[in-house]
Amino acid sequence: MNKWQIICPVVAIVLVAFFGGTWQGRREARYYVLAQTRMIGEELSRGTNSPRLGALDPALQARLSGFLTPQRGVAEVLLGDQRAPLGDGTACSLLVLSNGVGARLGIRLYQDAGPERFHVLGYWTIIVMEDIPLSCAISNLAQQANLNYILDPRASSASIGPGKWTMPQRSVTCRWTNVAPEVALKQVLREHSLRMVTNAATSVIRIVPLAQFSEPIPASEVGNETNSVIPVVLLGYVPLRVVIDELGRKAGLEISVDPELPIPTSGPPELTIGTSIVSVYWENIRPRQALFALLDACDLAITEHPEASAATIITKKHGLGGRRQPQRSNGQ
Repeated sequence: MNKWQIICPVVAIVLVAFFGGTWQGRREARYYVLAQTRMIGEELSRGTNSPRLGALDPALQARLSGFLTPQRGVAEVLLGDQRAPLGDGTACSLLVLSNGVGARLGIRLYQDAGPERFHVLGYWTIIVMEDIPLSCAISNLAQQANLNYILDPRASSASIGPGKWTMPQRSVTCRWTNVAPEVALKQVLREHSLRMVTNAATSVIRIVPLAQFSEPIPASEVGNETNSVIPVVLLGYVPLRVVIDELGRKAGLEISVDPELPIPTSGPPELTIGTSIVSVYWENIRPRQALFALLDACDLAITEHPEASAATIITKKHGLGGRRQPQRSNGQ
């Protein structure tokens, strides 16, 4: 046996060990980055920060605070960087968080020299909707934009409608990157011949057909309310009459309601107060604001009798807004 017969196998073993060790090390490094990225995502989902990250941009923390919902979580963890223009090839991993209203937040991460230390290179938002009903798309975008809204019954039966019939609606499929939810909402409404009527007096946006005439309620009609703020108003298929009575009670009013008063609709069944149901989700709203927003969407108004803490519901054809009867003096 000559020396080459001895040297060649030894060299081969060394090369296999070297490249095998290099490959194994790289594989372990990839697993490490993926695991650390996922843990960062879980920590951000719980508290908008992670001890594995360097100083977090306040703008990103604010975005996380508004983005995270009870259904949030890690949607995806990837090695490498995003394609241009969102990425430039320097990120070691990508973290994608999701929430319960159809949005995603992507974060580009770079591994620092220290153990378990990363920093954020950039982030972007993605809103994805695939073949979902228009009313659900509006609800998702409004929640992301922190907007209280109500759908006019002539636009949709999703907010106010009959108990056993729903207005046919189109589906929405779209994708936005780095677009504010309110901008996306306006685009969806415009594409479906709808528009928003903002109302500072009630804090509830009314969504109406594009050609429908609608004016905000004057602030003087709602008045300066001193009742406590209701943190969440969550109504799912509740009779309209019940909602009016309950909001009136919270506002300190005994309301007289004619269940036969008509509610406008573009659907085949005729609607009245007595046959309508309500489904809305509002946050941080006062009882009078909620009551006036609901009546406004139904083309109803309110006449108050301050001396008796009472009120009567009327149709808007009897008056553009609510009105208060003058309080009589004791001598009258």
